[in-house]
Amino acid sequence: MPGHRPLATPAVVDGRVFVGGGFGSYEFYSFGLVDGRHDWTYRTADDGPTAAAVSEGFVAFNTESCELEVLTVEGVPAWKRWLGLPERVSSVAVSSTSWRARPSGGSRH
Repeated sequence: MPGHRPLATPAVVDGRVFVGGGFGSYEFYSFGLVDGRHDWTYRTADDGPTAAAVSEGFVAFNTESCELEVLTVEGVPAWKRWLGLPERVSSVAVSSTSWRARPSGGSRH
């Protein structure tokens, strides 16, 4: 993978690996699990794609500036939304819903 950066945890679903290009990168990738073939690359507007969450044909991840990005598993942008101040947290996707933790009222849980 270009850049040799520390990577967030990849998601593995249906024989494919979904992974950000590492902290400081602007890329998010899909690879074949068995043969390692490069399926697609998506370029983010901000750096630091987090770990991916995959559900029902969509892959979700955050960027360092807290933009939640949702792509189809084919790499086509579905939607994105800025969620708040910069925080490096990962999303969880369940049945077309993306969940994300964030601090509230000074607490960190």
